[in-house]
Amino acid sequence: MTFSQDLLSVTNKLKIIAALLPGPWKPVLAAKQIATISQLYGARIAVNIVSGWFRGEFKAIGEPWLDHEERYLRSEEFIRCL
Repeated sequence: MTFSQDLLSVTNKLKIIAALLPGPWKPVLAAKQIATISQLYGARIAVNIVSGWFRGEFKAIGEPWLDHEERYLRSEEFIRCL
């Protein structure tokens, strides 16, 4: 999210899609950051919710690996909260 904001700060027309992984990202923090970026740079930020597919990524960041259905249920809940 920080990298996306930095790109927006040095451009005028670029629209950024930031990928968020539910689990390590909490919806309230993501919502606050997206809202702030939108206020600063207009509606040039979009979000891609990534449910996760690479077990090693979860292990590397200390997050539990959920089965496929549970990951998508978590993503659905994340989107509703967002």
